[in-house]
Amino acid sequence: MSPWRPPPALRRAFWVVLALGFVLRVVFACELVSKGAGLEFAKPLDMWLYPAKARLILDGDYAIATAPELFAGTTTGVAGFMNTPEGRARFHRDGGERPLVDAPGYPYLVAASLGLTGSLTPLRVLQVFVTLLIAYLTFVLARVAGLEGRVALLAMTFVALHPTTVFYAGYVLKPTVITLELLAVCLAFASYLRRPGSWPAVALGAALGALHLTKGIVPLALPFLGLGLVFTPGTWGAKAKHAGLFLASFLLVTSPLVVRSLTCGTSPLHNGQSFYLLAVCNYIGADGLHLVQPPVTYVMDLIEGKESALGVLGAAVDTHPSFGGFLWLLARKLQGFFNGYEAWNNLNVYVDGRMYSSLRSFPLASWILIPCALLGVPAGLRRWRQLGAVWTGLGVVLASCLASFVFARYRLPAVPYLAILAALGIAQLRGSRARLVYGGLTFGLLAFVCSPFVLELTRTGRGPEIRTRYSEHEVARALAERYAASPNRELA
Repeated sequence: MSPWRPPPALRRAFWVVLALGFVLRVVFACELVSKGAGLEFAKPLDMWLYPAKARLILDGDYAIATAPELFAGTTTGVAGFMNTPEGRARFHRDGGERPLVDAPGYPYLVAASLGLTGSLTPLRVLQVFVTLLIAYLTFVLARVAGLEGRVALLAMTFVALHPTTVFYAGYVLKPTVITLELLAVCLAFASYLRRPGSWPAVALGAALGALHLTKGIVPLALPFLGLGLVFTPGTWGAKAKHAGLFLASFLLVTSPLVVRSLTCGTSPLHNGQSFYLLAVCNYIGADGLHLVQPPVTYVMDLIEGKESALGVLGAAVDTHPSFGGFLWLLARKLQGFFNGYEAWNNLNVYVDGRMYSSLRSFPLASWILIPCALLGVPAGLRRWRQLGAVWTGLGVVLASCLASFVFARYRLPAVPYLAILAALGIAQLRGSRARLVYGGLTFGLLAFVCSPFVLELTRTGRGPEIRTRYSEHEVARALAERYAASPNRELA
């Protein structure tokens, strides 16, 4: 039977789950529009940045010529000049001289909404319903990976009724689109692992290219895809052919961005490499897990391509008082990834007090999802070949969070893979009362460990190992000096 269709015995339950998810999203969309959550902020946050870039596109700046100073300012929280005519002039003046640091795909999607309707509401509503597609594709991925229909249906249920997945779809932010595109990559990868061939390789390259145009996480995915190619049955000649088709498809989809990077003298994957190498030494965050800010010179040299990958990683380690402190911070970030905080109890700048009662009606939140997923890890590891695409998706998101931020929205793309592992973990409890009791006790322990209470309990104070080395004022002053030394001095 096709993995795209539910088994006959589960068809009714399949449609009931999708119907419940549809009702949840309709109610949330209505509540979202009626409450009019803020779309733009006075300070330069991401949800303000994307409409700003979209307006540049509508003004004719199709390359979205992001100046290094502009991105560095955004990263360090002092990019208020983006509101000014001088900031927009710098956008236009740089033209094609500088490589793009941030992927341009999402601003074009925002521009389409603004250009066609003059409003961001259509984009927000579209994203809400995209989450329903994500739930369905989670079911398909589980089936393609060889899991039985009941496990796939339970995984789809976790995603369809996951409140944070729906919540962030209502904001002008990337995570919903990234979740869909990464899921498409993993689905294409699972199809290739199941039946290697030319067309699956082409589909995988195209899906990865679309993801690269939206978020620079492709460098994190390549090792997983390479391992999949090595362990896939077949001759090396066939594998070489598939690798060539994959690369050609990827380059065809990303050709405008790749050409731009190459003409600027940087890597074809510049936006991915620069973003994560910058983020690995920028550990400032609203949730208290990211507490070190890099010197602005590192930021500027990285964006301009002067600093190597190892050099920036070394800067990240050196920014901490000790290497042990750096490892401790990574451990704290890992703990944050598996913590069950949700949108309404996370210290998040995007949650402005307008809570949505519709999302409180469904209890399948992360504090349930993540412990169930941890229950499924042993079974998932035993089937590592079969679930290679699932581990790829989870590994990419986990690596990206460790390299950057552990906000709830940054780990959101991991929900489909956590849902599959959670469904697998619950399925392992069937068979005997002893297994059920043991699983229930284990779930209770994991739920406690993943609770926000434990995260707060283990949070340490601002001691010598956890401190901000460079204050925002120092960064702002360094940027101002950089602008003053620029040839045209518009921003001096």
